[in-house]
Amino acid sequence: MKLKFLAVLAALGFLAGCSLEGDNDNNNCYTRAYMAATTVTGPDSTTVNTPVNFNVSFKVVNSCGTFVGFQQFNTTFPRQIGAAVDYTGCNCTETSTILTKPYEFKPTVAGSYILHFLTENPNSPIVKTIVVTP
Repeated sequence: MKLKFLAVLAALGFLAGCSLEGDNDNNNCYTRAYMAATTVTGPDSTTVNTPVNFNVSFKVVNSCGTFVGFQQFNTTFPRQIGAAVDYTGCNCTETSTILTKPYEFKPTVAGSYILHFLTENPNSPIVKTIVVTP
């Protein structure tokens, strides 16, 4: 439910941030949106204190979008993760650019960890499970 709320909030924020009428100053239109992952690839196991990278692909919807990092929406597991993109500027052209960026996970304790990557359907994240051995 929290993830669904965040996805709706991000979409509304994106629309509101770039809808200033009559303002052509690129410094006045700004929003941060959490973009839906389209694919996530990476290992399913590692050892304690050994980082693993997941390649996360997501869409940037206009030319003003810049990837700023990954947002972890909670600190417990399953951990919910979204790709944060800042949209700065009022005169942006629509794009269908797909970016792929690495998300690093470094476990400090052995066990099984579940990561949920935000998708367009809040009820169906991309799920990755990592088994960590000593």
